[in-house]
Amino acid sequence: MQDEQRRSFAGVNFRAFSEEQCSRWMNLLLEEACWIQLPGVPRKVIWYVSEDCADVPYRYSGLEFPATVYPPFMQEICKELCTLCGIPEGHYPNCCNVNVYDDGSQEVGWHSDDEVLFQGLAGDTRILSLSLGSARDFSWRLQGTSEVLGTVALGDGDVATMEGLFQRHYKHAVPATSQPCGKRINLTFRWIKVKADGVDAGVAAVR
Repeated sequence: MQDEQRRSFAGVNFRAFSEEQCSRWMNLLLEEACWIQLPGVPRKVIWYVSEDCADVPYRYSGLEFPATVYPPFMQEICKELCTLCGIPEGHYPNCCNVNVYDDGSQEVGWHSDDEVLFQGLAGDTRILSLSLGSARDFSWRLQGTSEVLGTVALGDGDVATMEGLFQRHYKHAVPATSQPCGKRINLTFRWIKVKADGVDAGVAAVR
């Protein structure tokens, strides 16, 4: 998706990683992650951060998820993903929100990643998303409208990106489906630019 007028971009690299690699990463996450499931949230979630952001929880919709420092396997995933995307070491994303979708009934409604942490409304922001397991639809629409402009099925090993001012001008969602659907894990890597206390996180993100 290329919207030059609004400086908003999104793309997908299908099957960027092998089935064997994805299966290994998915099993590590399911077995090693200390998943959190808060009241009112159907999905299990974990919030990973780099060591310098260990004091930064993730807050949205009145909920708070404590930070867990990247374990070695998450450092591996981050490095492989950044290598694929041409992001040099020293500029890697310093956080990752990971969600488990047990079946097709679990969804994420229309939203923008507009939390102050990421400064997505203030300027250019890059988001890297890795899907593991069963495929699910990813849809987007303009802010303030209800017309779905596009939908793409993201499956095992697919990497999606949202860049530029996408979070300012667009919303996205993972809608529920009545079709048979197995377990899916989504890893959303981002850059914390401003910590919760307003302190600059000192991030040199690649745009």
